[in-house]
Amino acid sequence: MNLTEFTEDMLPERYEPNWEKLTHSKSEAPHMEASFYLLRETAHWVSLVSSIHVAPITERNLAVNRGMLVRLAKLTRLLVRDLAAKESFQQMAVNRSVLETVATLLYLLGDAGNGERYDQYIASGLIAERELLTTILENIEKRNGIALPIEMRMQRSIKKAAAAAGVDDVSAIPGRGKIGYPSIEARIKLLGDTVYDSYRQGSVEVHGDWNDLYRNHLTYQDGVYSPRLEDYETRPQLPLATSMLVISTVGQNVGKLLGSTDASFIAAFEEPLKDLGGRVVRLDRAHEALMQQQG
Repeated sequence: MNLTEFTEDMLPERYEPNWEKLTHSKSEAPHMEASFYLLRETAHWVSLVSSIHVAPITERNLAVNRGMLVRLAKLTRLLVRDLAAKESFQQMAVNRSVLETVATLLYLLGDAGNGERYDQYIASGLIAERELLTTILENIEKRNGIALPIEMRMQRSIKKAAAAAGVDDVSAIPGRGKIGYPSIEARIKLLGDTVYDSYRQGSVEVHGDWNDLYRNHLTYQDGVYSPRLEDYETRPQLPLATSMLVISTVGQNVGKLLGSTDASFIAAFEEPLKDLGGRVVRLDRAHEALMQQQG
């Protein structure tokens, strides 16, 4: 969508929680309902921002920013769809992807202007292709130079992906230790010292560890295990935390993400996102007050 095609009717409906109801509620149900609608509004805004084309993108690093924004839009929509369908046992796993995307984006946006962090990101991301290419070439050599059709196709695919990233020779990419790209733990800590623990919890659902089985797929009572086919009850913490991270990241970096210096255009997104963020924070505080009452 071009900037000139942007119209008011594309804006998401502004959701205002029933603060009076939340204040007097003795359960998390209204907080969960409100957190869902605010996450849905967040997903709508991120999708809208990611679809705006300020100008044709020919600069690779800006394209990376925009690609990460599109990824965030898809991930937040996925969270909303799962909650709406009550198929929410993978929420923490999806949120793990959200956390990594936001952390990586913040690291990239902190580039000094020389593109070094983007070069690290690209090189690190192409290591798997470099290793695959090495395996393909070794297998071809074992056959005295005979390449299988699938190997030729895979080589073309690797070359195409690398060329789009400005890399001429994947095999020349150095080892991971020489690239200088920080670990995921270091990037996640850009979001706060305690966020990495939440990120690690997401791996429980990714890998199907015991806590995932116990929480989502089994019941245990009086020494008896039974399959749990129904979903577990969702709670407001995850959609609230997701909304806060995504809103702050996108809202504070609209210009960099879209490659625009137009103050009025940037404000058109910054101001409603700031308003949305304020409602999310207020709901989070209301929910925490309830938790404190319940001990």
